Amino acid sequence: MNLKEQISNTFTQCLTNNCLEDINSSSFEVVDDKQNSPCRSLTDGKFGQFKIENPDKYLLHFLKIDHCILFEQDGKKCDFAVFNADELIFVELKTIEKNSSNEHGKRNQKKRDAYIQLENTLETFKNEKIDLSSYQNNQKLFVIASVLDYNLSITKMPTAKTGSQNAQLRFFNEYRATLMVENTYKFAEN
Repeated sequence: MNLKEQISNTFTQCLTNNCLEDINSSSFEVVDDKQNSPCRSLTDGKFGQFKIENPDKYLLHFLKIDHCILFEQDGKKCDFAVFNADELIFVELKTIEKNSSNEHGKRNQKKRDAYIQLENTLETFKNEKIDLSSYQNNQKLFVIASVLDYNLSITKMPTAKTGSQNAQLRFFNEYRATLMVENTYKFAEN
């Protein structure tokens, strides 16, 4: 059974809540701008918080997770996943509003919160017996903490710190997943 079928069979509200969309455009963006509502895809050229690039126009499956297949009583989970037969990404969206005080501290806290939500989502999928092994075995399972910072950076921050490196190691050892901190993801080209 493929991943789309597993998700539809396990999370029966998936179809009634319109949590799973098929998208085959060359790019689309995702935004999470309404409290207590699922994130949504923007295929009309509008800007969102996260960009998916799909140059070969694969048929991608966009799965809204938070407030769609999982809710507050299920604990904090990531916002969405996008997948095809070869690649799977889980993404948690975080935003730091403009003119926030202590942006650096907020950025680190937002990343830590995103890591927890991504890990909780992977645990839920594991507990529900969703088989991700084909992605894990091919090293095509990615978890992405997307921290969109609306403040201009005064100084360049180091790209990897001990906390991030420890999280990367934990995700790889526990889930055979690659952790990234990005605002875009590009599906592999043929």
